Amino acid sequence: PRGFLRDGVQRYDLIVMGSAGGSALAADHMHTVEAFGEALTRLDPNGLLTVSAPSDLPPRAGLRLLVTVKEALRKKGVRNPGSRLIFIRSLRTVCLIVKNGPLTSMDIIKVRTFCGERRFDPVWFPGITGKEANRWNRLDRPLFHDSAVALLGPNATEYQRRYKFDICAIRDNRPYFSRFIKPATF
Repeated sequence: PRGFLRDGVQRYDLIVMGSAGGSALAADHMHTVEAFGEALTRLDPNGLLTVSAPSDLPPRAGLRLLVTVKEALRKKGVRNPGSRLIFIRSLRTVCLIVKNGPLTSMDIIKVRTFCGERRFDPVWFPGITGKEANRWNRLDRPLFHDSAVALLGPNATEYQRRYKFDICAIRDNRPYFSRFIKPATF
């Protein structure tokens, strides 16, 4: 799939990547900073890239996905990656949607409507409030939302350093998406 995106010239209004997160022993070259960068270059203006991951507790795969996509957007010159991201979750899955351009107020209305009608919990979109998160698939605390706010904020590096699991961005030279254990955790 990466070769197809890399070698092609066609642009797409939607690219759906398979779910991230498998065996910790398996290399995953489809969910790296470089892979997301290749997909982003093939999007039409205002096109969408979507990718999902398990909704694990404590959050790991979804947060790593967010950090990896954020890094891919930064490499493309996007100063405020959060302005292009929608992050939602169900009981078992998280979905990250990346727009090739800033999200509009109409986009946000559609996300809120979608989540309300289908009982998905919004985790992140520009302007989200804490009250909007953690409504349907309730946790004791809005862990996903709080983590997304921290990872898209100015102290993201410190948050990652303190987080119990390794949720750093995945790159082609370190393609093990599902390895979350920090040596200090042992």
